[in-house]
Amino acid sequence: MRAETKADVAFLPGVEYGVAIPPGPITAAHLRQLVPHEGKVVTMRLSGACIIEILEQAVENAVTDDPTVKVGGMIQISGLQFQYRAAGAKGHRITSIERPDGKWNPADDFLVVTNSMLAYGGHNQEAFRHGESIKEHASQYDVIKRAFRRDSPMKTPTLGRIENVPNSQ
Repeated sequence: MRAETKADVAFLPGVEYGVAIPPGPITAAHLRQLVPHEGKVVTMRLSGACIIEILEQAVENAVTDDPTVKVGGMIQISGLQFQYRAAGAKGHRITSIERPDGKWNPADDFLVVTNSMLAYGGHNQEAFRHGESIKEHASQYDVIKRAFRRDSPMKTPTLGRIENVPNSQ
């Protein structure tokens, strides 16, 4: 999604997607299992401060013990990496954010791509509602299908983009 929209950062929900694709040739059925929803790809401009809010909510969604607010699991990201403390105070768990180019400033604006569910506040992600220059694109399935065709063979994403750090660090 980042490649097609030339976005700086991408966010996708951590759950509500199908099973993982096994190694080997990828079929349309595999891809439909991975992306079973017909949501659109959405781009918007967001401040770094809004991105921090998104990450804080993602951690809350993943670590809360309150079943009445637990939703969505850990968000999936591309274009940045971050560390958090699960045991930290709500709203203050993000400890660091880095971008591959080293340019991270919460006062900067970034072009963000996500799916329509998150873009319109799904999984308690209200910070997306502060986006500017919002634009809907093709279906998420079609965008990912084009990427699989264009970038084949696909590679496993780099690990370590999301890291829980102990309180002692």
